[in-house]
Amino acid sequence: MGKQMVIPIGLESIRQEVETVCARARIYQKLEIRPNSLIVPLDAGNGRTMLLEYVTDMYQAFGVMDFFGSPDPYLEISLDGSLAQMKQAFSTICEAAVYTNQYTNVVGMDVSEMAVHMNENQFPEFLQRIKMLCAEAYVVFFVHEERGKSEERLIERILDTVDTVKWMPVESYSEEQLCEIVKRVWEEKGIWPEEPGFFEFLQGQIHEKEVITVREALLTAQRILLESLGNLEKGGSFVGQK
Repeated sequence: MGKQMVIPIGLESIRQEVETVCARARIYQKLEIRPNSLIVPLDAGNGRTMLLEYVTDMYQAFGVMDFFGSPDPYLEISLDGSLAQMKQAFSTICEAAVYTNQYTNVVGMDVSEMAVHMNENQFPEFLQRIKMLCAEAYVVFFVHEERGKSEERLIERILDTVDTVKWMPVESYSEEQLCEIVKRVWEEKGIWPEEPGFFEFLQGQIHEKEVITVREALLTAQRILLESLGNLEKGGSFVGQK
């Protein structure tokens, strides 16, 4: 029995994009083409891996892509802007191709640091490499959610260089969605508290502390849990309970 597909919490625009592509799977199969790659403003620790797993699972399930070329259905790559590390990163992608000459599956690539290296010699090579990569694989380029002018110019250069890439906006997580993500992660680990009212208390803490990212929500929940365990060991009660 295969693994169960996990639908991301939030990220509505991207989910709609993926569902639209899957509804046209037969067209992509007949034309033997990849869907457009994406530029996605999503910070590290805010659902990148969850997104890549969802895209991969959906495109496999609907036959949008064949995924025969490598045992790795998706790769996560982060560029630091240097020439040496960039070459190593693209070498890693090439080495993941086992049954084909090029890696042809899904690549998640954090390119945000390239924004401060656009006037350096490695930048034209970066553009050339991503153009070649997008011709073979489905790429999700990750950039920062809050961007300066240099990163906006980087996005423009990528869009100008690669014909098969599009900008994909991302909605912010609601407080309830952040709680749902924490609950899902902790239930998978078997540590979601059974105490009544924990979800509502966590949501209240997220609101009070103005938490807006998945990473911050997980840290907030972790703090509550550890504080609660300390209280219980001393004969007290779970945090948030009267």
